[in-house]
Amino acid sequence: MYPTYTGRYDGDIPFNDRVDRIVTLFSNGSINLGLLYFNEPDHSAHSYGPESPLMLPVIKKCDKTVGHLIEELEKIDLFDKVNIVITSDHGMAEVSKNKMVFLEDYIDLTCCRILANNPLAMIWPNNDEETQSIYDSLVNAHPNLVVYLHDDIPKQYHYQDNKRIPPIFAVVDENWQLEEGKNTSRNLRGQHGYNNSLLSMHPFFIAHGPAFKEDYKMKPFRNVDIYPLLCHLLGVEPSPNNGSLDEVKMMLKEGEAIVTSTAAPSETTTSPSKTTKAAHPHDMVTLTPIHIKESLSINALIGLGVACFIALIATFLLVAMCIKQRSYRQPAYEYMPIEDTSVEGQAALRGPHASYFYPNTKI
Repeated sequence: MYPTYTGRYDGDIPFNDRVDRIVTLFSNGSINLGLLYFNEPDHSAHSYGPESPLMLPVIKKCDKTVGHLIEELEKIDLFDKVNIVITSDHGMAEVSKNKMVFLEDYIDLTCCRILANNPLAMIWPNNDEETQSIYDSLVNAHPNLVVYLHDDIPKQYHYQDNKRIPPIFAVVDENWQLEEGKNTSRNLRGQHGYNNSLLSMHPFFIAHGPAFKEDYKMKPFRNVDIYPLLCHLLGVEPSPNNGSLDEVKMMLKEGEAIVTSTAAPSETTTSPSKTTKAAHPHDMVTLTPIHIKESLSINALIGLGVACFIALIATFLLVAMCIKQRSYRQPAYEYMPIEDTSVEGQAALRGPHASYFYPNTKI
């Protein structure tokens, strides 16, 4: 399943304009799911720190953006008819240049390949024989640095069962930063990527709409549980995932319709057997034996005639295409290879700012 409308992310598009695009698509019935991303307050929190007074204008901007969304939905009478979920992908912790760990202080950086993604570091020794010695040099090097060999990485991290997981994995404590060397460090005031059990790493979650209970405070749950929740609201079968609807279904109203729709409620439908008022535009309508018996012969004849006509047209088109095949046969298209995401490929791309290179990998 792919999105109907999509595009490259453009950080220069004003927040309100992003909202207006989604609202327009909802208003004309083009979509039943819209996803919006905003780079704030994450962007500013890295520079100022989450607790800085300089974050107040940023938070106000985000709050006004939500207000604009509500106002635009109210204008077209959709605010109470659509389900809205507002959340983030992580939290943020205060950091400073006074709490830094530099790998170059404890190991020779030329003896290995390092992908340092503060506050984490993945280390591939040049030779397997050097793995233990590098680990021994780091494991007790700093009281705020925790280092694991591949097989010892905690199960909680879900970071073992992939060929791209490094032989040595390092992470620093909350509020600390980890860099390869002093020349690669940035002057950050906020950072994330620490153990997700820490409260500072927890995202927030706010939901409103006909499917959700009002004034309900939900117990903490995992971000991965949001995916099956949204699939449930849309009536879509979820792909294999690590989330669980059972963990979040208590926030939903009992007996509430599942599928989110912008269509108007359906009218009362009368049949020879009974009268039913559909509670939702996507409710199923069940045909009784009376319906079937009365319409079977006419529908069968009409359907057979249409099917024969379509088959005749399809056969004609297929023969015509085969005859003309040589005239519009095109040379094979040469696809450009995707970016090399192997360890070797990443090493070739590393430069003076390698610590901030985000490889296009999937773990």
